[in-house]
Amino acid sequence: APLTLSVMPRQTHTGWIAEEGHRRGYDIIGHIPMEAKESHALGSGGLYTWMTEDEIRETLEGDFVSIHYARGISNHMGSAFTEDDRAVRILLSVLKEHGFFFLDSLTTSKSAGVRLAKEQGVKILKRDIFLDYNDSPSDIKTEWDKLIAIAQKNGYAIALAHPKKNTIEFLRKTLPSNKVTVVPISKLAGD
Repeated sequence: APLTLSVMPRQTHTGWIAEEGHRRGYDIIGHIPMEAKESHALGSGGLYTWMTEDEIRETLEGDFVSIHYARGISNHMGSAFTEDDRAVRILLSVLKEHGFFFLDSLTTSKSAGVRLAKEQGVKILKRDIFLDYNDSPSDIKTEWDKLIAIAQKNGYAIALAHPKKNTIEFLRKTLPSNKVTVVPISKLAGD
């Protein structure tokens, strides 16, 4: 299925995953670590609300260099960052300069992403469900059923998932006979 690979920046295998995913025909987006309300170390390439505009810009540019073939980004964590209007405006201006879209993981219901992206003319998408928030096969199936219902109602739905054993097994069994067409994220973004 034409799943989208959301790749963490500046990690040991970042370049390889992006290259191999692209070679196999998958859309590639950056999965950028962003400050959460809970204290989490973001690692190299992470964005914090306390950063200056230049620091946010430089960090993102470095992230983009590490993730070949990226067409957009999603946020890893980010409950604090995506609620901060100043930080999100800077993020979106960099995305606009690159022609990238933003897939808001909606780690907070107070995310400024949708509102500010519309103001700035940046293409934005938002996740509908986390497929494997709970890693049990029955919970994954329940979330999949919700995803299908949303897609049938709205014409599309976006699920985020992780490369976990139960998730991969579920997708291998389900995708060949699923009730909706899976498309690359770039198609939903209008690319």
